[in-house]
Amino acid sequence: MGSFANLVLFHLKETAIRMKNSVPTIIKYAKVELIPPKPSEFREIKQGIGNVICAYKNKSYKNLTIKEVWLNTLITTEVILWFFVGEIIGRRNLVGYHQKL
Repeated sequence: MGSFANLVLFHLKETAIRMKNSVPTIIKYAKVELIPPKPSEFREIKQGIGNVICAYKNKSYKNLTIKEVWLNTLITTEVILWFFVGEIIGRRNLVGYHQKL
């Protein structure tokens, strides 16, 4: 049992060292990537949505490279998954809402 405890302690120490080195990087990127859009950025967002609608109407999406399609697919998947995570957090339950009978 002692060797198991030593192994667990060793892995905990290694994890703490790795986290100590990576936490500043995570915080640096979180400050940039996780902030909501500023009012000045709404024009760019509107233009981006307009470009997507225009591309759909003109069927210019057929000219995208595989790399661009893959990137768009990953971004769409990320947005959808974050939506579901937000729903789970909002419900405070993994499945369904609490019903009072």
